[in-house]
Amino acid sequence: MSGTIGEFHYRLRRPVSGLRPGAHPGRQLGAGERLHSFARLIDSPDPRRIDVRASLADPRRQWLVRTAMQRASTPVHVVADLSASMSGAGGDSKLASLAEFCRSVAFSAVRYGDSFGFVGCDDRLIDDLYLPATRARGAALAIADRIRAWQPRGDATALADAAEALTRGHGLVFLVSDFHFDDVLLDRILVALGGHDVVPVVLWDDAEWQRLPRRGLVSLRDPESGARRLLWMRPRLADAIAARYRARRDALTAMLRRHELAPFVLTRPFDADRLTGYFFGEAG
Repeated sequence: MSGTIGEFHYRLRRPVSGLRPGAHPGRQLGAGERLHSFARLIDSPDPRRIDVRASLADPRRQWLVRTAMQRASTPVHVVADLSASMSGAGGDSKLASLAEFCRSVAFSAVRYGDSFGFVGCDDRLIDDLYLPATRARGAALAIADRIRAWQPRGDATALADAAEALTRGHGLVFLVSDFHFDDVLLDRILVALGGHDVVPVVLWDDAEWQRLPRRGLVSLRDPESGARRLLWMRPRLADAIAARYRARRDALTAMLRRHELAPFVLTRPFDADRLTGYFFGEAG
């Protein structure tokens, strides 16, 4: 495990409703630089915010002060698929990638003044892999260690229930999965998380489709059930498997677009700068 934790920068599409001061545009009046409106000095007695130009233009000749929207903090959660298909096929485990990603999200969130939480799911919400939103870095590192040691099982149906375990109010949610399940379930998940800014994080193992041998006996795992089977690999079969993955990628992208979302593909080693680019509209 690398000792360096990648930090990225992020922003939300909508103002947040948190009361605690932070880095994001909020929905509450308070100290801030984003002008909301003008109020009478008698109603908002803060002479430091008197706006002379607005006061002179006021037909009632009243002293007016600027009111601003307070910047606020928000909870940042990782909602992760830990079903059988997430066990990985190659030497670089999907769970190792997920653990590294969670460490980066937690580190970046705390640097912003936000809290970090984690919800792990297979066919149930996993109590041992649940972390309520916290600003304690040690708790986030501990959950990363438990992710690495987890034995994936079952299916991913409980992702549709993950919203129930999140902090109330609008926040940022990284939905991490290989998305090897049907679009009906994906639609339920995205609708349930609709009150948050959602970043779909696609986690695939290259060994499952890009680094297959062209010939020889190989053990392959079904991406949906996690069941393994032995196959005699040949070029036509390798090409067919790769084509199936590309078709799934295209279908997944189209489905997410219908929800006005774009996928972020998680690669190893994790590149925090690519994720910053995702939030700020840069290529990557």
